[in-house]
Amino acid sequence: MRSIEDRSQTRLKISFPWAEETKSIEVPDRNLLEVVHPKTVFVGDENRVVRESLRKPLNASPIEEFVQSHQSFLLVVNDATRPTPTATVFETLYPMLRESTYGVTVATGSHRQPTEQEYKSILGRHYGVLRERASAHDAVRSTTVNLGRTSFGTEITVNEAIEGFDALIVIGSVEPHYFAGFTGGRKGISPGMAAYSTIEANHKLALEPEAATLRLQGNPVHDDLEQCIRTILREHDIFAVNMVLDANHRVYKTASGHVLDSLYAAAEHSRDIFVQEVPEKADVVIAVTHPPLDINLYQAQKALENAKAVVRKNGILILVARCPDGIGPPNFHQLLAGADSPTEVFSRIREGYRLGYHKAAKIADMLINHDIYAVTNLQDDQLKAAFMKPFRNGQQALNEALAKSGRDATVLVLLDAGVTVPVVKT
Repeated sequence: MRSIEDRSQTRLKISFPWAEETKSIEVPDRNLLEVVHPKTVFVGDENRVVRESLRKPLNASPIEEFVQSHQSFLLVVNDATRPTPTATVFETLYPMLRESTYGVTVATGSHRQPTEQEYKSILGRHYGVLRERASAHDAVRSTTVNLGRTSFGTEITVNEAIEGFDALIVIGSVEPHYFAGFTGGRKGISPGMAAYSTIEANHKLALEPEAATLRLQGNPVHDDLEQCIRTILREHDIFAVNMVLDANHRVYKTASGHVLDSLYAAAEHSRDIFVQEVPEKADVVIAVTHPPLDINLYQAQKALENAKAVVRKNGILILVARCPDGIGPPNFHQLLAGADSPTEVFSRIREGYRLGYHKAAKIADMLINHDIYAVTNLQDDQLKAAFMKPFRNGQQALNEALAKSGRDATVLVLLDAGVTVPVVKT
């Protein structure tokens, strides 16, 4: 997935995937502060890790008993913006479900619909049978049902498909998330199967300072999602499968059972891999974004958010993300492009929030105190409209950053930056 070649006398060559190619950036030794990436952990038999978790879940019956005690199931799975190895779980679940009534919903949230190739990847070996029962949520067009309101005022409006089944099996993966604290668990239902208005109301809470990576308790985004899932639990049994993946997207740990209890357990395992200490902040941070979070600029912004924590004031952030799907959901980019300056973004948000504006706010906040260089396949004018300086070559971006920052500028390289959370040693 990546390699760090041996140091030469003067430079360290950092290699990273770029579609079918491998590209690299050479960082002068005198400038290199550290290379940060997810920790290497032992990964054993992935299928066994999943099976054991399903048979010994947290605060729930083993999966065999759960299936036998319900007449029908809706399996809720992630879309292609998450590296979740859903097919691995299906290998264990499929024999149990063959005698059951079940459906499969891809929990897209506000994302685009899956391609057929993505369906094949998600469903795995049993694609032929499962595809007949599979569909994708559409936050705008799917028929929904309203189940109440959270204390934050969010209407709990979700895909009516959950009403047609006796129980839900939610399959996801857990990794740090820049405003929900962690992915996984409750996010399969909301935002995964929520109406656009529900997603928009929840994501507006991302503007609050307590909405931060690694934080669950006291995080308004998570608290809102937790209230949503507890409301659904009053009427529906939910069995959750929360996988924690290593840097190569292999199953390291799995926590299953109660949708919230398993999330909290998986979050702790996730910390073991993705939280890394660094000695100090750097003048330049290179955020190399790996698939699938390099799919578009909307998703790749998560890499910038992690990098921001370890760049000095007035420093430079270099985003390296291919963005084959372009900008992604357009609202955040339209807001940036329509503003005369990053500070104007906040006044426009105060005039009225729309889904995606939280993303623009996070980027604008970075731009107030930092420069953002972007190495992507996007058009130059798209990046310039978002106040980012475009580059086609990572080496050129670094060379210009060092020319601006000075000969002795420190450089920190953040690999798999979408999920690696660097923290400064205290």
